[in-house]
Amino acid sequence: MRDLAFTTLSAAATGVLGTPEPLAKVRLGRAIAAMWRGGSIGDVGSASAPNRPARPARPALRLPRDLPKRKISRDSTGRIALLHALAHIELNAIDLAWDMIARFAGADLPRAFFDDWVGVAVEESGHFALLDQRLAALGEGPQICRLMTDCGRPPRRRRMICWPGSPWFPWSWRPEVSTLPRR
Repeated sequence: MRDLAFTTLSAAATGVLGTPEPLAKVRLGRAIAAMWRGGSIGDVGSASAPNRPARPARPALRLPRDLPKRKISRDSTGRIALLHALAHIELNAIDLAWDMIARFAGADLPRAFFDDWVGVAVEESGHFALLDQRLAALGEGPQICRLMTDCGRPPRRRRMICWPGSPWFPWSWRPEVSTLPRR
């Protein structure tokens, strides 16, 4: 596990985002959340979030179109396919929560904003761990999720936009509108 001598929440968030192994990411995130809630990390600070979270070197990344189509059915193969899909979603939710903390650390937002995102990261970590345990029980071994990567393509520019009605800026990911003409 990474060094837990983080002095700010944003530095810790980039530490989680830089951890490639999913279960190590879960353990590190839970430890950081406990430190934040316990007061060992008291300052939000500011850090630069990576363009994308770290992922393990293997298996090789492949585009969905290059993979055989999975059929989700009632048999064990279908259940495993569904659990794999859910594990991918949960890992991405972990990364998105820590990314929110890192990206908005420099903004003048209340501590409760960061408390909420730390809570989201912990909840999603629990979901991922449960799915990983179930997949291991079904003989699938350790799970390596790859959904957040773009398979070598340049990352799309994204920005956060605000939706009305939230106690403090309900943020949502939306593609940034390009001013370039379409081909």
